[in-house]
Amino acid sequence: MQDVNDSIIKEASRCYCCKNAQCVKYCPLGVDIPEIMRLVKDGKEYEAYRLLSNSTLFGAICGVVCPHSHQCEGHCLKGLTDRAVAIGQVERMLTEQYQHSLTVGTDCGKSVAIVGAGVSGIACALNLRKLGIAVTMYEKQHLTGGVVRYGIPDFRLKKDALDKLTAMLYQTGVTLITSCEVGTMVTLPQLLEEFDAVYLATGLQGNVKLGIVGEQCNGVVFGADYLKNVQRAKHVVVVGGGNSAIDCARTALRHSQKTTLVYRRTVNEIPAYPDELQAALDEGLNIEYLAQPIEILNNQGKVTGIKLCRMQPSEVQSDGRKGVVATNNTFDIQCDLVVVAIGNNLHFAGDTAPQSINGRVAVDKDMHTSIDRVYAGGDVVNTVNTVAYAIKQGMDAANSIAYDLGISCTNKAD
Repeated sequence: MQDVNDSIIKEASRCYCCKNAQCVKYCPLGVDIPEIMRLVKDGKEYEAYRLLSNSTLFGAICGVVCPHSHQCEGHCLKGLTDRAVAIGQVERMLTEQYQHSLTVGTDCGKSVAIVGAGVSGIACALNLRKLGIAVTMYEKQHLTGGVVRYGIPDFRLKKDALDKLTAMLYQTGVTLITSCEVGTMVTLPQLLEEFDAVYLATGLQGNVKLGIVGEQCNGVVFGADYLKNVQRAKHVVVVGGGNSAIDCARTALRHSQKTTLVYRRTVNEIPAYPDELQAALDEGLNIEYLAQPIEILNNQGKVTGIKLCRMQPSEVQSDGRKGVVATNNTFDIQCDLVVVAIGNNLHFAGDTAPQSINGRVAVDKDMHTSIDRVYAGGDVVNTVNTVAYAIKQGMDAANSIAYDLGISCTNKAD
């Protein structure tokens, strides 16, 4: 433990503890990073963790998977002349060392159902329990964690932190019902009859398809399914350019003889984080830029390759990236597995679903949906699909639910 303490004290001592800290401004959870660093420098690590836990109980996860170079660390003043302070590392180590249990508020006689036990649902549940509100969680999968458990490979994040949070759910008295899909096994109207409020944190359950000939063949899988159940192959072609596609490609590199990523634009437009992309390249990933899938090749329904159209850059589009147009050139890549990782979309089982806008559940500033007493947050709402934003909305939803139920909540979001 002394080595751990020495390590985080050394790193925290590099912090300037800025008064107008940009790292705080760019942290989705608003963590008081300068004060945490000051406490660590003064040898008050436990006090630093207590302050951190006021903003998030997910330091062991955010400290690893957050895009720090785009958020806190990317705006660290120290980084202008030297290496930025490793804020994520300090938060992770504090959480791993000191997080054990959570104090539950006095029972207030109110109850909430949470649909989805990913990080947004867990954040909402734990914050509701702090206020004495009873919580029952419904999770379609066998284990909690959502995309963090099933969509982030173990080589990027060990799942111990999720297991500890699951233990905290039980410790605080949350009723957790797994392997239960809301919409089929139990309906939203039934939940509204039994509970005072419902929080939807299901994530994006639908898969975006390529819409090309042969996509139904044996040997074509979607990215989320591939990460849940990795298949070995001689040559894997991953279609996509986001962080999930890179995760699939890096996973395939560990389970196949050859892996190729296919992306329809150039390296300048690829949405994956640069450090993740570079890690994949360092591991041997081959990338075909400016290549658009137009057909899955097969022999008697089994994938034998993928036909691609060579694209060329066009004018800049409204999102600031160059578009692409097709050329007359096509080429084939032989492979025995195609992983489609071009995105996910909104999907609710059953007939009852709140109003959506642009592929996301529509909510107001207090996380209310179009259905009375139903709130939503996380990836079903966010267009920025990061762990920290999902956690933030789970916490905001808990505050809004408590306020609407007449429960005192001194930390209600503005």
